[in-house]
Amino acid sequence: ICEPAASIVLERSEKGTVLLFIDTSDSMSITDRVGNRLEEVSKLLTGEWFTALADRYHISTYQFSERVTPISVSAFDSLNTQAAATNISAALEFARTRSQLVEIAGIVLVTDGNHTVGRDPQRTTDGLTIPVYAIGVGDTLEARDTAVISHMTNEVAYVDSRIPVEVTIQSRGYEGEKVPVVLQENGRTIDS
Repeated sequence: ICEPAASIVLERSEKGTVLLFIDTSDSMSITDRVGNRLEEVSKLLTGEWFTALADRYHISTYQFSERVTPISVSAFDSLNTQAAATNISAALEFARTRSQLVEIAGIVLVTDGNHTVGRDPQRTTDGLTIPVYAIGVGDTLEARDTAVISHMTNEVAYVDSRIPVEVTIQSRGYEGEKVPVVLQENGRTIDS
């Protein structure tokens, strides 16, 4: 009389949550041998890869540069850069905090990997139990580049007098090549 005649077991499965972080720092606007980085990201996020991920998981999407902000899926085809700096650690710390509220199945970082401010991202992942998947964007070969690192000259000069100018130049990708250096003022060559 006290034994149940039937037993009902209900099972429910829910999609896991994936946090998708998209790097929208200024370096993502660069066009290199692969193409424009933000355009490549837009193609990725509006293509089959994202659709397959969305079929399997609930996806929370964010953009990051110096800080993290939510972004809607409808904005994927019109991504714009936000700031000069990239703080990958901010995205990872945001994920750590969010994981205290919601079970997170994984973190996807879409970035060129050019981390410029904040804590070292590798150290930020210490103790993080959520898997992190990074999707690299951009050319992996170092770009040829030349930059003026510093310059020094007299603070006071007289009209039509010659003054010394000391310039430190750094370059990448020009090993063994002679690169002309030209000093100009208002488009007029002063020295080379």
